[in-house]
Amino acid sequence: MSSVSLLHIVDIEKQLGISEPVTDSRYSLPKWYERIRSKTIGDLTDGDLARLLRQNMYVEFIFPEVLERLESKPLIGELYDGELITALSILDPVHWGKSDVLTRQLLNIIDSITVNGQLRQGLELPSDEEESQIIESLTEIRKRIGGVE
Repeated sequence: MSSVSLLHIVDIEKQLGISEPVTDSRYSLPKWYERIRSKTIGDLTDGDLARLLRQNMYVEFIFPEVLERLESKPLIGELYDGELITALSILDPVHWGKSDVLTRQLLNIIDSITVNGQLRQGLELPSDEEESQIIESLTEIRKRIGGVE
């Protein structure tokens, strides 16, 4: 577990000079955010990480944890297989290039799970549709990073 994984979301807010947010408990997104503020990055669920990526929140802080989880289980997700990959595929391009080491690590993960543009054998998916979505997401990540696809 990296030292970044031990950071609490509230500590990240402090580092970034973000004051305590006012939340409206009538809506699911603020309720969720209030719930995760006291958690460490390492204690966030796969779904929490995916949601933070989709919201473009704290990407530079959570990226190492996301990669660590993808390395151990490439098709990880809470709502569906490949959820973290899909969340990365829609990530604002401004985040790519902030860390060449992490970007290269993600490309290595992609290379380890694909062969000739298809998912390698041994990665079981419930449906062809999910496999197609994951391949599409991997292709989009490469495009956004600037890798060849």
